[in-house]
Amino acid sequence: MIVVVADGPAEDLYGMFINKVRREPPPEMLEEVRGLTKWVPSLVKMTRSFVEENINRSRKRMDVAALDMLQF
Repeated sequence: MIVVVADGPAEDLYGMFINKVRREPPPEMLEEVRGLTKWVPSLVKMTRSFVEENINRSRKRMDVAALDMLQF
């Protein structure tokens, strides 16, 4: 199962969804879920810390250790 989300509130919804999947059977469903998100930065100088900060914000909102995919 693939769940596609956009940045912002959709990432929060994905976080709620993935937590529900973690709590409720069947546990193997968790292995099938992939969360995809996008990030459209404003026209600013891209620094490593700027990119990492925004990736970390998405990870926290989606409540995952790593993003399955980030459209950039």
